[in-house]
Amino acid sequence: YNHFEARAQLVQTIFDLSAIDSARAAHVNVRKTQLQETLAKQQAAWQAAIAYLNLLQAQASLRGFQSDVKQASELAQIARDQHGVGISRAIDQIRAETRLSYAKTYVLQAQTLTSQADLSLKKIIGLPLDTPIRLSDSLARKQTDLPALDLAITQAKDQRVELKVAREEYLGKKLEHQAAWKDQLPSLSFSGNYGDSGSEPEKNIEDTYQATALLSIPLFDGGKTIGRAMETNSQEHQARILLNDLQRQVEMDVRLAFETFSQMRSQLGTTWQAYSLAQQEMQQSRDQFVAGVGDSLSLVTAETGLTQARESYVAAQAQYRAAWVNLEYVTGRMDVF
Repeated sequence: YNHFEARAQLVQTIFDLSAIDSARAAHVNVRKTQLQETLAKQQAAWQAAIAYLNLLQAQASLRGFQSDVKQASELAQIARDQHGVGISRAIDQIRAETRLSYAKTYVLQAQTLTSQADLSLKKIIGLPLDTPIRLSDSLARKQTDLPALDLAITQAKDQRVELKVAREEYLGKKLEHQAAWKDQLPSLSFSGNYGDSGSEPEKNIEDTYQATALLSIPLFDGGKTIGRAMETNSQEHQARILLNDLQRQVEMDVRLAFETFSQMRSQLGTTWQAYSLAQQEMQQSRDQFVAGVGDSLSLVTAETGLTQARESYVAAQAQYRAAWVNLEYVTGRMDVF
């Protein structure tokens, strides 16, 4: 007895609420992955911006210490000349030479810090470490007015990528929970086939077909569905807690960034004032020393004060710029870099 049969079969689910929510959860996970990639890029941009500012600060400090060496060399030569003609004492020359030695030491230290900052920036932005780079920017920046705090908080909650990731995470867990519970609901599917049937491939062939509608009703699976529903419910609850906590954290980040930015802006003004006064003091002390009416102690004190005031101002400039970068980050605006 021979029998030949060739047919095509189609099976299609018509109605399955659990599968629908599972598919939606999968799409949410794709969006979450894309947002996580965006977040990684923003964090890298923030790190690069801070490394850039660190190099600017190191270069500014190096230039300042190099100017100290030039000035200290001139004053040491004046002290030697004055001592040679009997205008000043030996202690004045020794103090000037000591100040020059310190200035040269500070230059060496600043060169080391500059090299470290240079390598760090290259590493972060992915440049070969032996590639020379030249920064076109400077630490000097026009002071920026702060936006309204409430507006910045609203903007941060809307644009911070971390929050977008957390929202997608919560939505995904919610859909997974719904899909788990809907596994208990009936599902409807269709099955159909069509083909040729006969005793041989070319004899007694007849077209045959079959169509079936299948209603599946879950009855008992040993608690598997209930267990999965409870597990996904717990995951949804945890995701909601993390989302709420992150929303509060974002608001706190903005408030702290505002306070820090305001403080750094005020500090920038006070350090500039101190630097300006230190420059005036240094000029007066230098003029008196060159004229032979001032002593080296006042001169060295003025030199040291000028160095400290300048370094404080350079640090304040860098901190002000860093506070601005941090404010842009916490309000979700790192895409401007």
